[in-house]
Formats: sequence, C-alpha cells, structure tokens
Amino acid sequence: MRVAKAIGWADVADALREHLQLCCISLGLLLIAAACPHIPVLNSVRRLQDALIAVAFPLVGVSAALDALVNIADGKINIHVLMALAAFASIFMGNSLEGGLLLAMFNLAHIAEEHFTSKSMIDVRELKENHPEFALLLETCGDQSAQFANLCYTKVPVHDLEVGSHILVRAGEAVPVDGEVYQGSSTVTIEHLTGETKPLERTVGDAIPGGARNLEGMMIVKVTKSWEDSTLNRIVQLTEEGQLNKPKLQRWLDEFGEHYSRVVVVLSLVVALLGPLLFKWPFFGNSVCRGSIYRGLGLMVAASPCALAVAPLAYATAISSLASKGILLKGGHVLDALSACQSIAFDKTGTLTTGKLMCKAIEPIHGHSDVTNDFSDQACCTPNCESEALAVAAAMEKGTTHPIGRAVLDHSVGKDLPLVAVESFECLPGRGVVATLSGVKAGNNEDELSKASIGSVEYISSLYRSSGESEQIKEAVKASAFGPEFVQAALTVDKKVTLFHFEDEPRSGVCEVISTLRDKAKLRIMMLTGDHESSALRVAKAVCIDEVHCCLKPEDKLNKVKAVSREGDEPFAFFLSPIKVTLFHFEDEPRSGVCEVISTLRDKAKLRIMMLTGDHESSALRVAKAVCIDEVHCCLKPEDKLNKVKAVSREGGGGLIMVGDGINDAPALAAATVGIVLAQRASATAVAVADVLLLQDNICGVPFCIAKARQTTSLVKQSVALALSCIVFAALPSVLGFLPLWLTVLLHEGGTLLVCLNSIRALNSPTWSWVDDIRQLINSLRKYISSKLQSTSSNYVVDAVPL
Repeated sequence: MRVAKAIGWADVADALREHLQLCCISLGLLLIAAACPHIPVLNSVRRLQDALIAVAFPLVGVSAALDALVNIADGKINIHVLMALAAFASIFMGNSLEGGLLLAMFNLAHIAEEHFTSKSMIDVRELKENHPEFALLLETCGDQSAQFANLCYTKVPVHDLEVGSHILVRAGEAVPVDGEVYQGSSTVTIEHLTGETKPLERTVGDAIPGGARNLEGMMIVKVTKSWEDSTLNRIVQLTEEGQLNKPKLQRWLDEFGEHYSRVVVVLSLVVALLGPLLFKWPFFGNSVCRGSIYRGLGLMVAASPCALAVAPLAYATAISSLASKGILLKGGHVLDALSACQSIAFDKTGTLTTGKLMCKAIEPIHGHSDVTNDFSDQACCTPNCESEALAVAAAMEKGTTHPIGRAVLDHSVGKDLPLVAVESFECLPGRGVVATLSGVKAGNNEDELSKASIGSVEYISSLYRSSGESEQIKEAVKASAFGPEFVQAALTVDKKVTLFHFEDEPRSGVCEVISTLRDKAKLRIMMLTGDHESSALRVAKAVCIDEVHCCLKPEDKLNKVKAVSREGDEPFAFFLSPIKVTLFHFEDEPRSGVCEVISTLRDKAKLRIMMLTGDHESSALRVAKAVCIDEVHCCLKPEDKLNKVKAVSREGGGGLIMVGDGINDAPALAAATVGIVLAQRASATAVAVADVLLLQDNICGVPFCIAKARQTTSLVKQSVALALSCIVFAALPSVLGFLPLWLTVLLHEGGTLLVCLNSIRALNSPTWSWVDDIRQLINSLRKYISSKLQSTSSNYVVDAVPL
C-alpha cells in the first residue's frame, strides 16, 4: 500500500473506484468493442477493438487490481480478489474483452448495491440536521427568573447546556435538548422523531423532546436532560449502533465468507487442472470446445458469495423502517429474537394503563394520638398528621419515578407543608422506599433523625416485629372507610402509620352523558357507592348527579336496587359504584387502543398474552378485563416477575417478550428474550437492559415491531435461497461450458441485485401472512384499475352547451 501511495496508484484508484459515470463510459466502450466484429463497413476492426479495450479496461481495472493486491497482502480471499483474478487471467488467455466486461459489470452492480443499501439505511444526517448546534441560553440577574419581559440571552453550544438552565426557542427553530415548557405555548411537530404526523400543542409544564420543531409562537424551555441524554441524540446513537450490531446470520456469513472464497479458488484450480485429465477438455480452448482454464474462471465468478453477502441487508432496512416509526432496536439480532417469541407479558401500571394516579385521602390508622380503636370516620386524619405525612412522603418520593411517587408530589403542590430534608435514601424495587429524615419531630427532640418507610401495605406491616402490631395495621386497613379497591401506599414514621389512598380523575364527557340521560331519556339518576359521604358528594358534584346514596355495603346496594325497582313509578338508571361513571376511585385508566393491540397480538400474531403486576388481585383483574387479557399474575415482587419470565420461557420452548417501564421491571426485562420499554417514562435501568425502545408514549408500536421482525426474517430466508439458487444456476452451466464469462458475470451480478431489491422490501408495511400479502396486492390492483377507468371515462365527458 505504501508503494501504491508513493507512485500515486492509490489516488487514481480512489478517484476511479465506484465512479458511476466512468463505469458507464467503460461499459459503453466495451460493448462497442464487442460489436465491432459484426460491423462490416469497418476495415480495421481489430485495431479499433483493441483501442477501445485499451481505453476502457484501465477505467475499471486500476482500482480492482489495487484492491485485490491489498486483500491478498492481508491474507484475505474475498469477492474482490476472485473477480480481479478472473478478469486479469482472461487477459493472459487472450479474452481481455470479457475481462473488461466482467469488471465493468461487477463495479456497476456494486454501485447499484451501495445505492440500495443507502436507501435502506435511515439517514441519520437528516436527524442531525434537525438538531441545532447552538442554543439561546437565558441569563438571569440575582433571584429574577427567566421571563419574556426581560429577555437577555447568549448563544452557547448545545453541549454546554446544563440541566435546570432556561433557553429561548423561537418560531421555526428546533428545540435543542429535552426540556419542559417554562413559559409560553406553541405548536410543535415531532414527526421526524416518532412518526407522529399530527402537530402537538405544548403549554406550561408540558414535556418537549429535543429535536422537536417549533412551528409557531415563542417558548422559554427549562432543560431537563443534557445533550448526551436527549431524545434526538439517543435516536441517532441507537440507530447507528443497531445497524452496526450484526445479527447471527450476518456474523456467520462474515466468518464463512472468507473460508468459502478459499474453497471456490481451490475448486476453480481443480476444474482448470484436472479438466483435461478427467473430461479431455483443452487447457486454453478452441473453436469447438471451451478450455478448462476458461471453465475454472467461470466457476470462480459464478460461485462468488456476493449475493450471499448482501442477504442480511434486510436487517438494516427493517431497523431503518422501525426507527422512522419511533421504534429503536439495539441491533439486528433483536429481529430474529422477536420473530421466534411465542409469548408476551405486560406490566400493568404505566404500560397498559396511563400511570396517572391521584391522591384521594390521607388517613392515619396506627400510632397517632387521634386514632381510636374503632377506626371511625371521625377519627380519620387530623390536619397536623395529614400535613406531616404528606411532607415526609413528598420529600421521599422526589427521588423516585414510580406513578405513586408522582401522585404524592402532585398532591403536595401548593400546600403549606413543614420542611423535611432527606439525609439518606434507598429504593427497594417492588416494596417501597426507606429514608432517614431531618425536620420531623422525633419523640421530644426535633433535632434527632427519623427513620421513615413508604411502600405497600404488606411491606410496611412486615417492618413491625410484633405480630400483634402487624395484624392491627392490617385490620385498620381493612376497616378503612375508603375500601380495598383503591391503590394504597402506607407510610411509617417513628412507628406512626399513615395510609395514602389514590384515585383517577373523572372521565371526560361524563357530565354530558348524565345530562343526556336526565334531559333526553327522562331517567331518574342516582349513585350507589360504599365510599364515605364527602368523597361521594365530591364525585357526584363533578359528574352532575343529584341523588347520592353513600356508605353502602354490597347488601345495602342490593336492597336499594330492589326498593327502587318495587317503587315502579318511573324508569331509572343506577350506577353501582363510581367505576360505572368514572375510574377516579380506582387505579389509572387503561390506555386508549390497548384492547385493539391485545386483540391483534392474540388473533394475528398468535401469541400467548399475560399480565405480570405487583398490584393486588382486584385492581389487576379490573384492568385485565378492560384490556381483554385472560391470564393474570398479580402480587408479584421483582424477583417473582423474574422467576415467572424464566418459567414461561422454559415451558413454551419459544421466547418471551416483556413489556414494561419501571425499575421493578428491570430484572424481568433483562431475563426476557426481548425487553420492550416505553422510553418516555422508563427508568434509566429499564432503558439500559431493554432491547427495544418505543419513543411514542403508548404500546401501539408493539404489533408493528413484531410483524416487522417476522417480515424481515422471512425476507432474509428468501434472499439466502435466491442467492444460493443464482450461484448454482450460474456455476453449473459455466463449468459445463455453456455460458461465456461475461454472461456468467451478468447472471451472478443480476442475482445480487435481485437480493438487494428483495431486501429493501422491508421498507414496506408488514403483514401477518401471505394471505394478507395477496389481499394487499389485489386491493392495490383494484385501486389502480379503478383510477385508470375513471381517468378514461372522464376523457369522454361532453359539457352541455346552453341553448
């Protein structure tokens, strides 16, 4: 290589290598040279032919010779070496025209291959262009916050932005890093990030990803993530890494390719040397029979693994297609794993549901001076106990990302709470949080540190060594006026236990439904609930119900229904509990479209579907029924989820897909064949162990991802079969002497291009079966024919002329 650089050979080769125009010129000159003997008007045909070959051959031969020498010097025998050997050997055999055609068609085919490959790859440069290099950092003076009224900013590189700083984003500009709207509102588009074409409204408090394009208005954005952790940078990094991480087939082909090329060279030598001895072929051939050397060169060209080498192109194509839909894969091997999976498991909170909880009540149940043994409504929390418990819980939950933690923090906003500082903090996945606090009155000394824990009722009960106290806490929970169906979290501070209750917001449009039933259907409307009066009246007021019957046990509800039915004076409608009107008394509501996703996975993908959750049975079954999941495993700790994932994988023999988002899902995500997370809400641990990241905040991309994986593996198998067929059908006639060398090259490179074209079909929308493919093709043909018929009929329309 040093010699080539010294004499300028390397520079010339770089200029000529895969140059489309020069390659076409060379091919054109060689075709004219091939046609010269058939032009009778030319007198000096041989001289013209030699001149054309002398001009055309170097255009494709200079770079081919250098590449072959470099590979041979490195001990590599690949497709470039095989083609160069065949081409230059043809010169010594007096067939320089065929050698030139071989190299010209080989180079042209590789240029086309590069074009298809680049088309299949997502253009990360386009993503990078959507990211500005600089940001407008707002400057603040003293305690003055960033405001539109006193804009003062400096232009800084986006890599220098720190979390917590404020930046200005004007109309038409891209948001440099992830943040949340601090002031102002606007419409943004994130189509190039997630595939979502609908513009999104963003106002104060809304999260906004880096790379989002601000369409109108001006916003002050508070930076929540650095450039390294921003959405756009992660998309670029994961896409590039995913395309570089080779699947199993491609790794095998890379290892097999060099050994295969050596075998091809040996077989070609065997044909060339033993052909005259075994089959009486001449060495150099004559007008009657092609020589053994010529046949060996044909085998060398036909059996080259060029088409096999591009068979895995479908993996890169599929990764690009998924990335354009906001689905990021950590390598092509994930597609193989996805296509082989036979089961899928979903976490509940935040995955199947929205994860947006509301804190309903704070109820002291044990160890408080105002709590009596009868757990009556009058003994429920005093203001001091409630504010202290909320302050402690909010201070502890600042370090978590759990939905209950977010609900506690939301509930604490705007309240006058005592100051509590966290001195030490530990998160116990699946159980709760333990912290050491200062600022809480411990005994008679306010300066002493307090030990606090918040988590599930079972976890808090287990902290009490005395079985009597533990049972007393459980009985207090059962006797709670708020019922067992709410999401509950218990807090203990210095042996004082406080129970938190959470609920959802009322459904949108409920009040309109009630009004229609009252005004249009003329129905008597009432609410029957087991909740206490204040909670029931609040909900009834929110949903426009006037008649409320609260504090009802199940038998009381039954008696009330019978009593109203016996009255018989007017038709009526009733709601056995607020769940019939809203979900705010229970957990967060299921995500929209989840039931359709589950149905698709069950009916189309034929997957076994299950829910793995740490929530109690009543809550899990309610959500499972709403989203059409039959197999439910509840009350699971992180280690239980892990064991269940391993057990299911062993039972079915196929792999299992785990879909989750929390830190407590991380062990199960890591153990699953494929782990899928919702990137917007997932913990850093979950993102680190996951194989697939969904950038959109829903699971609607899961069926598409699985269908794309199955489509890709099918295309790869087709490409491998096509490549092997081309090798066989080109090699056998070449050895038998039926094909000239240039036609062998044409068949070989044509097969390579067919494999490329087949691979980029992964850019098309996937289907679940070949029947769907046929239906899709028929529908496309129908639309095409109908459009042609309409255009034809419109040509014969004659406008009437008024008399």
